Amino acid sequence: MSGIFVIDREDGPWGAEAEMWDAPRGVFFWAVETIAERVRDEELAALLREFLAGGYGWLALTCYTPEQATEIVRVIREELRSAADAGLREIVDDLVAIADRWTSGTLVSATVRLDRPGGKRDDVPQWDATAADVDWVRGVLSRHVASPALATKLAAHPLKAPDWLSFKEFSDDEVDEMLAVILAEHESLPALADLAAEWDAVSRP
Repeated sequence: MSGIFVIDREDGPWGAEAEMWDAPRGVFFWAVETIAERVRDEELAALLREFLAGGYGWLALTCYTPEQATEIVRVIREELRSAADAGLREIVDDLVAIADRWTSGTLVSATVRLDRPGGKRDDVPQWDATAADVDWVRGVLSRHVASPALATKLAAHPLKAPDWLSFKEFSDDEVDEMLAVILAEHESLPALADLAAEWDAVSRP
């Protein structure tokens, strides 16, 4: 079994954002216990110990006040790795990296999915990125597609929860037009080249 630490915030640059750290249950409990021992807020420490006593396998920063969440993140970034045994450091480093992104407002919390209307595959190519990067992709597409109607549709397309831009919401002709832009503009962002390279693996209806 695993434990999930949701590093989330309601006040991100793009609204609610989150990344998840999925770790073996024992490692998860060790991390929460270590944080409880090292936070400077006694009330927060008591809440974390109460969480541990309940044996829960899921913890989110937004369960706590913004100040408490900031203190949890401080411990993760500044103290957790040094408290970890050598065998845990790689997985702890993943949590530290997420905490760093939480601090800088760059959580990888949005997705571009290269799927098609009527497509049947679940394993479609997708790019997980910051909400800002996904919105940038949407903007590039809206500026470069040939169809004015599609440009307007893209410009008005809101990021959803979970934040994503899914090609499945567009017609086959619109998808082909957007793909042409990705292929032409892929050097602007390396991840777009990866998406374009994977496109042939996507099932067509």
